[in-house]
Amino acid sequence: MHNQEEPKILFKSSSSRRMDLTTEIRIKIATISLFFCIHGTITKLSQRYNISRQFVYNLKTEFEDFYQLSEQKIESKLDTTLFYSYKMALSLRMEGKCSINSTSTIMRRLGISFSSVGSISEHLKHVGQTLTNVISNADGVTFAIFASDEIYSKKRPILITCDPVSFTILHIKLCKSCTSKAWETEWERLKANGVIPLYIVKDEGTEMSCASTKIFPDTKIQSDTYHAVSHKLGLWHIRLEAYAYKKIETEYEKERLLNNSKTEEIRIKRNLEYQTAKDKTVRALNNLDDFEFIYFNLLSCFELFDSNGNLKNKNHAIDKFKATLELGIECLEYETLIKRLEAIFKIKDRLFYFYDIASDILNGLKKETDTLILNFICLYWQTDKRWIKTKDSKIAKKIKIQEDNLLADIKELTDTKFEQVLGKTLEKLNCIVQSSSAVECINSILRPYLNTCKNQPTQEFLNLFMFYHNHRRFRAGKRKGRTPMEMFTGEIQSRDWLDLLMDKIEIE
Repeated sequence: MHNQEEPKILFKSSSSRRMDLTTEIRIKIATISLFFCIHGTITKLSQRYNISRQFVYNLKTEFEDFYQLSEQKIESKLDTTLFYSYKMALSLRMEGKCSINSTSTIMRRLGISFSSVGSISEHLKHVGQTLTNVISNADGVTFAIFASDEIYSKKRPILITCDPVSFTILHIKLCKSCTSKAWETEWERLKANGVIPLYIVKDEGTEMSCASTKIFPDTKIQSDTYHAVSHKLGLWHIRLEAYAYKKIETEYEKERLLNNSKTEEIRIKRNLEYQTAKDKTVRALNNLDDFEFIYFNLLSCFELFDSNGNLKNKNHAIDKFKATLELGIECLEYETLIKRLEAIFKIKDRLFYFYDIASDILNGLKKETDTLILNFICLYWQTDKRWIKTKDSKIAKKIKIQEDNLLADIKELTDTKFEQVLGKTLEKLNCIVQSSSAVECINSILRPYLNTCKNQPTQEFLNLFMFYHNHRRFRAGKRKGRTPMEMFTGEIQSRDWLDLLMDKIEIE
């Protein structure tokens, strides 16, 4: 019996097989010798089981090797599972726009570990703490257009500066209140990180004005034409149009009642009411016509090119803008509306810096592109901007036809160089920025995430959102197939945003 070869049940042993030393006894001996060994333990074990001390040491060594190998496999499996859990949580939160509760539910259903609400919250917080809220350029200095504004989550402001050309978020900061000091701090960090503004596009907020004067005193400011005119007067256009329609409905109703009069006395009374309603309708329509003339003339001053594609004269545009405002102040009858026109009048000179930018860009393009082709491309660029801004579907359809016709003419003129010439020219024309609407677009992208966290965002989440937005690939639009960071840095991003992010995370 003692000469038979010992089977390999738990771990290899060089000793011959003894039937009284079962696998359980061997594990017990190895465990005591490995984990509970004190002076004399080996000798006591050898005497108790009638085995040699060397046999005890052999069991101890083989069990220790087995234990270490098993521990490594468990840790490796744990790391792989945790890594996958991180990726799934990040994908559902950012790409799926799921709340943390919904993310937890989906991960549980798929049988993914670390799927509790607490675990997911900690993972997302850990990722956010790894990231920064200010973009940096380690290679030197990068010049960019600063489109700056604040958006609000309940009453807490989120300060954002982005590059409207590449749509890259340059910084994002959650604050308790919007102060000039907060803007100074963020812009100072951008400046220290090598990101310098070519010019700043912002509204007339005093906090940003104070900060820009202190941090970038020599940088030109382009007052936001959207907030200055479209935002302030656009609501009045909607209001006056709705009021006019209401008066027309009232007039039709009074006319119906007049036609259904039974007696002469009632007819006389209702005819008076009808004439009064008719006068109010005429007055409302006249006010609407006067306002539309003023409003659309003001907006036309912001269109850079005339019908031939030539750059308009900046001084003529300012004079037209000024004359239109004066006419509106004189002829419009609503006091509140007149005050808004007067407020616009005070900042009129700061609304047209983009004409200087356009002039510089066109001077450079004229050296590279035929004048006729350049004029057609300028018209195409302007028509495309108008099509994007138009909300009326019928008008948008007509503008789109004009845009397609211009594109066909450009293609005919450029022939084989069509894509190269058009792409290069549009890229430079897109550097003409006159509003901070890019921040409004980022607001519309960020808003669903704020809704899913009940408008209680953390700075860690905003850091994560900034990284995701800057490195995700656009699926549609003029930036389709590219990422904001690709356009900002000029370097190709070959990997997905999630893979890039996982490289930055130290999974504990």
